[in-house]
Amino acid sequence: MNNSAALWTLPLALTLAACNVDVSTTEVTSGQPDSETPTPVKDFDSDGVADSTDNCLLVPNADQANSNGDALGDACDIDTPVVEGKYQLTIYHELGSEYLDAASGVCVSATDSPFTVDVLVKGSQVFLSEEGGERRFYGIADTSGNLEVFTHPEGQFAATNGYFSEGTRRITFDYSDQQSSKDGTVSCNIAARVEANFNYATSLIAPAAMVPPGLSPGDTFYIVFVTSAGTVANLSVDGFNLFVNDVADGSSLKGTDNGDLQWKAILGHDDGTIQGENLFSVGSASPIYNLNGDRVANNASDFFNGGMLNPIEYDETGTSLGDVDVSVGLTQTGSNLIVQGDQTLGGNDSQSDGCSLGRSGRINSQAFAMRASSDDFCDSIPFPLYSVSPLLEVPSAP
Repeated sequence: MNNSAALWTLPLALTLAACNVDVSTTEVTSGQPDSETPTPVKDFDSDGVADSTDNCLLVPNADQANSNGDALGDACDIDTPVVEGKYQLTIYHELGSEYLDAASGVCVSATDSPFTVDVLVKGSQVFLSEEGGERRFYGIADTSGNLEVFTHPEGQFAATNGYFSEGTRRITFDYSDQQSSKDGTVSCNIAARVEANFNYATSLIAPAAMVPPGLSPGDTFYIVFVTSAGTVANLSVDGFNLFVNDVADGSSLKGTDNGDLQWKAILGHDDGTIQGENLFSVGSASPIYNLNGDRVANNASDFFNGGMLNPIEYDETGTSLGDVDVSVGLTQTGSNLIVQGDQTLGGNDSQSDGCSLGRSGRINSQAFAMRASSDDFCDSIPFPLYSVSPLLEVPSAP
């Protein structure tokens, strides 16, 4: 659905690869002689219609009504949000989140690397499939733009607090699960936040005005800038991301207003979200530049671990702001929050510690965590934000 709503709520739950469904077609084998066991017919939505002929794979519609005669049944034939494409999906496990290790039979700390998912939309049906892997997620969108990722009857774990932001093309939800050994003597609890970000899975061709000097066609890089405008620190994560995109869209001098670019704020948030080193995970070895062409760091590790070459002092027009306060909420490593609920962004300060501020004219630790502001000051006085591009690629010569 192409509407102007910036945010859609998703009541969420989700399903594992065990609930696999082929989004194209599934061959159904007819019954064999009595001595053979018939191949089970796949029926993902349990409506009595095999997936191979079902005109709504995820929405039960036993009558298969199809008033316009197209490929989709009436039950799922609606206009939906534009969400198709490649997304980078990251799972952020909470402290104490554990998987059951099949080999040892004990609980082990849960970790997951980011992976790419392909998002396909068929009417109201949304399919998220791991690229080159087996993990699958499924969703249903309604005519109001709500998107629900649900648990298939074979699935186990539930998800909550989910939403899709049109402005930043970001899907996120929390989920919990429990894995138990066959004899029931060992149980492991999983709790995590899942985020899927559009355009951070592959490189995009950079606008010519944005390409730093000295790079060759095909080289990849990132751009960072500090926003010329400021915002108070009590927004949601998507609110901060939308803010930096609005600032970027306000200038065409360096191509930051290019519609294919979705900028992200570098921040740590009260809700536990980290947008730091993980934003560079696909092109972690690629250099990072200011919009004036200065190299800020040779790679993501240097950027967050003491190897910055230049400060992030240039705004979306390529103009230096000098040494100003910037809202961040992350430690210098870019993978840890300062003090969640206090010095992180989001406004849920419990000890009146406000949020941490970096300085645009400094490098390394002082760029990200120079000082902490007071609660009232941080939530009422607007500060700029750092913003980073998707992974960009130098275009071929004309």
